[in-house]
Amino acid sequence: GNWVFGAQGMLDAADLRGSNHVVPGPADPQFPNVFDLSARTSWIATATARIGYTVAPQTLLYVKGGGAWARSSLDYTITGMGVATYTGAETRSGWVVGGGVERPRRACIGVQRTQVGYDPRDLREGVPRRKLHRLNGSPPARCSPPS
Repeated sequence: GNWVFGAQGMLDAADLRGSNHVVPGPADPQFPNVFDLSARTSWIATATARIGYTVAPQTLLYVKGGGAWARSSLDYTITGMGVATYTGAETRSGWVVGGGVERPRRACIGVQRTQVGYDPRDLREGVPRRKLHRLNGSPPARCSPPS
């Protein structure tokens, strides 16, 4: 029929980092403490399901949803009235929801084999100039827009 079902899982390594140096003002109850904070997210994962319906030969309307997770760590040091250091890490969870329309850009796909190379004969005034050389290639197939 016209219904489409699917599932997707993704796991991405990350190195998202942030830091902040906070110096409270004299009227702040935290004065004279100074806070040095740093946070890092090391990975992000999602697991989603998708359901769609084809409304035309090449047009799919869909909705998707599922869970999301991220591993984060937080380190902070408080200095002023002594020194205190805290470290913590946790995996946080959340959700993902979305939808959209999928439609191909072209009704067909032309494939060609292209190799990129450097020809040493392309030296001009001692500076190499790069050229692209198509080897064993053919021009891409002509495609019409999707109907």
